[in-house]
Amino acid sequence: VFSISGTLVFIWGLIMPLLLYGAENPGEESPGPVFNLTPEEQKWLDRRPVIRIGTMDNWPPLSYHGRSGIIAGIGVDYIAALNQRLGGRLKIVPAPFARNYKAVKEKELDALMDITPKIEREPFFNFTKSYLKIPHVIVGVKNGPFFNSEKDLAGRTVALEKGFGNVRYFQTRYPDVSIRQYPSTSAALDAVSRNEADAYAGNRTVAFFLIEQELIPNLQIQGKLDIPPTRLNIGVRKDWPELAAILDRALDSLSREEKRQIHQKW
Repeated sequence: VFSISGTLVFIWGLIMPLLLYGAENPGEESPGPVFNLTPEEQKWLDRRPVIRIGTMDNWPPLSYHGRSGIIAGIGVDYIAALNQRLGGRLKIVPAPFARNYKAVKEKELDALMDITPKIEREPFFNFTKSYLKIPHVIVGVKNGPFFNSEKDLAGRTVALEKGFGNVRYFQTRYPDVSIRQYPSTSAALDAVSRNEADAYAGNRTVAFFLIEQELIPNLQIQGKLDIPPTRLNIGVRKDWPELAAILDRALDSLSREEKRQIHQKW
């Protein structure tokens, strides 16, 4: 049998930790905006039970074939979260970026993950809002020169991914930097590790993940490129603006906690 005062103390002991947690973690568990479709949008989706969305097959940790051969990564987890809102109709098509880019451009594929909106791409894509913003960094050898910026790379050889935007960036703005192109980020980093190139310049998240996962202990992230962070969006085929609008609202409805769980996993 509890006295009234004892009961109040007991109840307060249960409530107090919850109040303290809320004060220290404001809004962390709050959901995003509710995701609802208009009747017109629902009809549009009903006519398209399968929507094919391309992802890169070799760009860890954003999208790649894992050890089990199953496609995985940050972008893949974002697709899974969107599928919870879209009835599972998004079907992943893993392939090299250039192949999927061409397929969306020619309307053979419906959308493409991990694409940066650029003026020259606007005639072929409707872009959603950005779901990730990642700076570009310089990676060098630990016991070698420290490259703080692009200017420090003058007269040096930089390893870059073939077909990526940084190739044109260095060619046009830093012609005194020699460029060697490689088929993947992993191959470019390996070239730096073996002293085939002096440095690598590219996506910080991808570089950090590969250095850790592929056990390349002689490399370190150094300076940052003097360009805005890379924005990663979903690019939708140009004749489907309805899908871009639907995906935008689905992205907006992701709670802070959902996004945090995706990022912390990787």
